[in-house]
Amino acid sequence: MVVCAKKNGKPRRTVDFQPLNVHATRETHHTPSPFHQARSVPNGKRKPVFDAWNSYHSVPIPEEDRHLTTFITPWGRYRYKTAPQGYIASGDAYTRRYDEIVADIPNKTKCVDDVLLWADSIEESFFKLYNGSIFVVVMASLLILRSSYSVKIL
Repeated sequence: MVVCAKKNGKPRRTVDFQPLNVHATRETHHTPSPFHQARSVPNGKRKPVFDAWNSYHSVPIPEEDRHLTTFITPWGRYRYKTAPQGYIASGDAYTRRYDEIVADIPNKTKCVDDVLLWADSIEESFFKLYNGSIFVVVMASLLILRSSYSVKIL
C-alpha cells in the first residue's frame, strides 16, 4: 500500500494490483465517448448532473474472492470487501452495472459514474429527480450507500 495526495490534498490509499491483473479477465463494456454523449444533449434544456460517490466501492466482492485483494500496511493485513480501483475487472464491470440500473430513465446520458439529465424547466427537472427517477432508482440499488471498503484480517 502506498499513500499519495489527491488533487484536494487529502490522502489516497493505493494498492498495486498488477500481479492480480495478470491473471484476471477484463470485462469489456462499450460506452459512447464523452464528446458524443455531450453532443446528444438537446440545446436549451435544464441539465442537473450527478456523481456517484465512491462508486467502485458499491460493487461487493464475493466472500470467497476477497483474499485475492489482501494488502499489507504498517498496521496489519487488510482485504477489500468491495471492488477496488486499480483492479482490471472493476471499471467496465461497474459501468455495466450502473448502466443497467439507470437504463429506463429517460432523457439522460451517463459517463462512468456521472449522470446528466435534461428537462425543459427547473420544475420538471426537480420532479423528474425526486418522483421516481434517478434518486429512487439509485437508492434502491444501494449504489451510493456502501461505507465500508475494507476489513482488517486479524
